[in-house]
Amino acid sequence: MRFFFTVIIILAVFVVGSTQVVGKIKNVLGYGELEFKKIGDISLKDKNKSLVHYFEQNFTVYEPSSQTLQAFGPDGQERWTLKEKIENPILSSTPTHLYIGEREKGRILCVDTLGNIDWEIQLERPLRMIRSSAKGYVAVYSEDESGKGMVFVFDMEKKQRGKINLNQGTLMDMVLSQETELLALSVMSIANDKIESNVTLYNMEGKLLGGNKYDGDIISRVYAGSEQRIVNVGDKKVIGFSKEKGLLWNKDIEDSISRTAWSEEGFIVLGLVNNKKTIIDTKNRNQIAIVDLEGKEWCKLPLKGEVLGVDIKGERVAAFTERTLYLISKDGKEQIERKVNNDIHALYMLGKDQLALIFNDKIEIMGVKFKE
Repeated sequence: MRFFFTVIIILAVFVVGSTQVVGKIKNVLGYGELEFKKIGDISLKDKNKSLVHYFEQNFTVYEPSSQTLQAFGPDGQERWTLKEKIENPILSSTPTHLYIGEREKGRILCVDTLGNIDWEIQLERPLRMIRSSAKGYVAVYSEDESGKGMVFVFDMEKKQRGKINLNQGTLMDMVLSQETELLALSVMSIANDKIESNVTLYNMEGKLLGGNKYDGDIISRVYAGSEQRIVNVGDKKVIGFSKEKGLLWNKDIEDSISRTAWSEEGFIVLGLVNNKKTIIDTKNRNQIAIVDLEGKEWCKLPLKGEVLGVDIKGERVAAFTERTLYLISKDGKEQIERKVNNDIHALYMLGKDQLALIFNDKIEIMGVKFKE
């Protein structure tokens, strides 16, 4: 009897242990399962023309046909409505304000979390880009009729603090630091039949503080991290430098960088495409890489299908292809996928256990639970 019970116990331990190991292996290999619980949804009246932006735990939706800007909570319930004609808008936001620019007219609106217009500026120049910071600054890139570029910096009282003339080249991206009064610009130009990019740093008054030049590279995205560090993303490289120490690291990427997402926790997510692989070989052609602020690559994972977008919340990364959603831990040890029935247009991570999928005609807000 003793021997019989001993065998039973050993078998039970083996079965339970095997189940746990198999579960972990399934997660690592991407076969885990997600359980979705629908929290709410928001109808998009103008479908592809509706402009969706996630702003301070609310979804703002601008509908051109009704000329209304509405805010909805994560439960899908309407919070406020602003009736305002806004032509061809571009948006940027901070935890306290939403900034709306009209591309052709040059008008800029500052809207608070209750839907009130705090101030309005008429720049009377076409707008091409707008960025904002938690410290209350907004940077606006504009071009005149000749194509000459200029960056204006305004504060929370709509006072113009600085102005930067771009005498040559094309602005690819700009970023305002969320911690300090620092503005970084990436400008591409052609000199002696060669492409070069200049990433330059300015204070809020438009004073040049420093920067770096990159020959033969197009720096399409710039991000501002802690301690005045800037991360530059080119077509095949990621570069870190700081205002005080200059170049920190330079990481070459074998594949082409197609998508990026930035985490305030200190890492960047890259959607990669291996153009040497055929379009049919989707799993070996498309990958997600996660790189920290020191240039160290935490993981690199293959995904089936072209990566159309990525987002980050905490230590959880979300990515999507046309009809597949992926949730990935930043160390790459968990990679779980879920098929959906409609084409995904965009995605927002609302928290570690909530996300929103933007479809052609609606926003679906869902709770996410990992099945054991």
